Amino acid sequence: MPTLTTEQVNTLQIELDEGDIIGFYSLLESYGDPHGRLGSGVTDNNSWQGQLANGFAASGASDNGVDLSYGRYQKFANCFTKAA
Repeated sequence: MPTLTTEQVNTLQIELDEGDIIGFYSLLESYGDPHGRLGSGVTDNNSWQGQLANGFAASGASDNGVDLSYGRYQKFANCFTKAA
């Protein structure tokens, strides 16, 4: 995993501040961080890794009486990035 420069971190923060989670993960991947690809897959639910992670989260939530369907997960992710 690469070490990010201050400029890269600041650019990533702008993406989060604007609520562009996909933009954040795309930039992260373009900086050579493999978490960018995984994060995109989870956010868009468009890769087997993302679907597996989202399914695991939804299953765990369901086991605890919490509805974490994909739409609710997206809202959670948006709130989470604003708290970072």
